Amino acid sequence: MTAQGQRADRVFAILLGAGGALAALVALAADVASDEATRGFGRAQLGLLIAGFAAMALAPGFTFAGVRTALDQLRAAPRAALLAASKYAALLIQLGLVLAVVRLFEIESPAFYDKIALLAIGGFAVHYCLPRRSRMLFFMLLSLGGVWVVFGVPGAPWLIAIGLALVLICHLPITFAARVGLLLAAGALLAAMRAQWFQPPFPGAIWPILGSMFMFRLVVYMYDLRHARERVDWRWTLSYFFLLPNVVFPLFPVVDWSTFRRTYYDQERHDIYQRGVQWIFRGITHLLLYRVVYQYMTLAPEDVATPAQLAQYMLATFLLYLRVSGQFHIIVGLLHLFGFRLPETHRLFYLAANFNDLWRRINIYWKDFMMKVVFYPVLFRLKRHGQTVGIVVATLSVFLVTWFLHAYQWFWLLGEFLLTWPDVLFWLVLALLLIANTLWEMKYGRARSVGGVARIGWGRVFSTAATFMFMCVLWSFWSSHAVGDWLALWGALAQQPAADDRLTGLLGLGVIGVGMVVTAGRGTPAAGRPRSRLRRLFAPATFAGTAAATGGALALLVMLGSPDITRRLGGEVATVLRDIRTPHLTARDANLMRRGYYESLTRANPLNNALFDVYARRPTQAEWPNVLQAGLARLTNDVQYWELLPLQATTFHGAIFRTNRWGMRDRDYPLKADSGVYRIAMLGASYVMGDGVADDETFEAVLETELARARGPDDPAVEILNFGTPNFFPPRHLELLRRKVFDFEPDAVFMVSHVSDGQDYPHLIVTALENGYEIPFDFIRRRLDSLGITASTPRDEVLRQLRPHIDDMLFETYEAIVRECRDRGIVPVWVNIPTPNLGAEDDRSARLKALAGAAGFVLIEVDNVYGDDPRRFWIAEWDYHPNAEGHRLIAQALQARLLELSEQIPIGRTGRGRGGV
Repeated sequence: MTAQGQRADRVFAILLGAGGALAALVALAADVASDEATRGFGRAQLGLLIAGFAAMALAPGFTFAGVRTALDQLRAAPRAALLAASKYAALLIQLGLVLAVVRLFEIESPAFYDKIALLAIGGFAVHYCLPRRSRMLFFMLLSLGGVWVVFGVPGAPWLIAIGLALVLICHLPITFAARVGLLLAAGALLAAMRAQWFQPPFPGAIWPILGSMFMFRLVVYMYDLRHARERVDWRWTLSYFFLLPNVVFPLFPVVDWSTFRRTYYDQERHDIYQRGVQWIFRGITHLLLYRVVYQYMTLAPEDVATPAQLAQYMLATFLLYLRVSGQFHIIVGLLHLFGFRLPETHRLFYLAANFNDLWRRINIYWKDFMMKVVFYPVLFRLKRHGQTVGIVVATLSVFLVTWFLHAYQWFWLLGEFLLTWPDVLFWLVLALLLIANTLWEMKYGRARSVGGVARIGWGRVFSTAATFMFMCVLWSFWSSHAVGDWLALWGALAQQPAADDRLTGLLGLGVIGVGMVVTAGRGTPAAGRPRSRLRRLFAPATFAGTAAATGGALALLVMLGSPDITRRLGGEVATVLRDIRTPHLTARDANLMRRGYYESLTRANPLNNALFDVYARRPTQAEWPNVLQAGLARLTNDVQYWELLPLQATTFHGAIFRTNRWGMRDRDYPLKADSGVYRIAMLGASYVMGDGVADDETFEAVLETELARARGPDDPAVEILNFGTPNFFPPRHLELLRRKVFDFEPDAVFMVSHVSDGQDYPHLIVTALENGYEIPFDFIRRRLDSLGITASTPRDEVLRQLRPHIDDMLFETYEAIVRECRDRGIVPVWVNIPTPNLGAEDDRSARLKALAGAAGFVLIEVDNVYGDDPRRFWIAEWDYHPNAEGHRLIAQALQARLLELSEQIPIGRTGRGRGGV
């Protein structure tokens, strides 16, 4: 090539790289420059970002001669080019359907289905067309760009900078031991920040992803780096640590560094890509099955009252692991789209025939990680003591390290170190079972396939079913809060099963049995033996057959996920599809979050619980405290739990928060109202208090302002006093009425209900018993005496015994509130205001309304406030409290209902005892 040609190549490469960098910077800057309300990457921005990264990846190796060579190769082999183009089109069609399914069913978080899925699939469309030498750089840039797309400023720069610093330490020109020491020191500094010993200079939202990217991968990387002979390419290193899907999946498989490099384009690329699409589809199906289990099968421990419910509880607890399997399949499938032919992460783990088989099938990457860094090193050091001793000690070491690293993972993801007896004993029992199974196999051998076909027999079916049922029991133990709570579950066996329980149990066992018989012995056909028709239908061997089968299944999911089709189906089918399509917390988990149980992280198992999503996305405690942590409340050390402090002013959950001299979030009122004023006391929980909105944006404040604006010249003034306090419900409202509210002599008491009212009774009573608080309600004390519940009764047993009596206790509380209000001439009003979460509330709300009406309340029901998309009214992605617009809509609806009930709630006339009715 001439010097002039080389100069032209260099100039064009520089212009190409600079243009790409400029395009990427424009896309990023557009996000930074936008205001908070409109911030977020749109499709145009993502497209510009991908194009910019493609130009940057092409620039380093660009030559005009290379372009001409590529064109000549296409002309020389038109049939091959046409075949490749058809395969590319088939992949894009399937991925288009994947994107439609992901968005229709809202797979995982909005950050995934609105951003990273678009970035990954759009990135694949460009990545496919790049020369191989440019693909790794493009993937690295795409992965770093994904961090920015999700976290923006200032989170993304900090996450990337911390990650680069850790990688730099790995490659410092000092001894290996010194590098490890520096990494440990850096980790200790970060851990101190994660534990909130001091406030870091970056947002806490990056912690789960930062920990997920580096907590285990650094161990693998340094282990392999120590034995590496060749120089490591920085593009590979950064791609490995900042793997694109990791930015939205805190739970991430431990990808092995050597496997990551070895499997890169080690087979024909279209086969790798198609396998990736298949695994993404498989992951989606696992996640949809998980939603069915989560919404329709899960039970709270306190709800387990019969043998059938005990079996359902244990079965559902183990089946919830489908979520981890689904996420891991999507993750590895996405990596396949960029050439990384990584192995399976899970392989029919529910069909394991024994505990060793389960260890080989479930979370395979973790098993390989433990074998590499713990088992084989320990076994090698103990080889002089004999094989049996080495295997026993090495296996125990694996599970000891697994337990510690499980707690270590919990710390980085959620901010607290997990240390519970169920967790310790779970790993110990599993280790002992694995050791026993290993010694058995050493003595008698392991069952293997014969002639290429796995042996099928009743023995294998029985062992598979036994392993599955035992793991259901063990998994339920692992998920328990305490050993005593789990033991209390077994009291359900003493109860007489109902006829429908027996039928349910028989049907369940029948389904499990048929499944085990059909699938437990499936194996690979012997060499030369033709594949069955069923196998050819569901697992075609050719690219075209696989693409057609996968595309057809995805198209079916698109149809099922279409709201128009769902509405036409109607009935229970439509309800089920809606629940699967739109993920939401179960009523119990929504209650836990509303009550503030996100402060007790032992309630959320990241392997089982959808609440983990909320916790993982939630900022640190310092950034998003509750009212006590924010210094706005004090503990009362009784059943009321806490109360707001008077004369406080601060920023709380992003809004100005002030309290008056009486400890109410409201303007200052005199204890006694002026003559001619109609006074309303508004009781409720954090929705009434106005969590996340400004003082003048709460629906109580807006309603008071609107009533004043609509007031006629002869109408009295209306005062609405906001007694809202987080986590309050009817018994606490009753206590608050006695302690404070009645002193203000209101004309009406508005008790704002919540769909979870009543569900909190057992937890209130448990807390009182555990802390020695006096229970000031006669009707509750009498019920505890009749049930034989004392302070020594196990927690879950108390919850289980009280569960059938919730509505009775709620009705008695309602009656007490109505009676004490009526005795003082106060109008008791029950108000139902829906919350903008996505769970179904209709059935429970109707039950609460019936109880309130029977107790004598005046009823106000506000419904259809938020429209079809309640998420528009959340104050944050992790917090379902209504925002300012939501409060405004509530106020408007309440004002309209008050006008309709003017005879029962005479706000247009002067107050009781002050010249009124």
